[in-house]
Amino acid sequence: MASGLPVITTVTNGTSEIMTDGVDGFILNDPTDAKALASRIRLLAEDFALRRRIGEAAARTAKKYTWESNGQQFREIFSGILRRKEKSHGDSVR
Repeated sequence: MASGLPVITTVTNGTSEIMTDGVDGFILNDPTDAKALASRIRLLAEDFALRRRIGEAAARTAKKYTWESNGQQFREIFSGILRRKEKSHGDSVR
């Protein structure tokens, strides 16, 4: 995605959570559906304008997910866990 290439993934892949089907890539509901996969590959191979539009949208989506933003999200998660742990430990001491 960051390279501006259209992505075809499945609902079982975490990347599908940040994608919009048909906008910045394609999301297959069934990872074993070879016909659906072939159809999306064929569509991208035959439609240059679509391939370019989806690739550009994929790059824009990927740019939102930097190492810095990922690190900040982890800091927030771990801070929340520590707050809950401290609160629960404080409650048990009383």
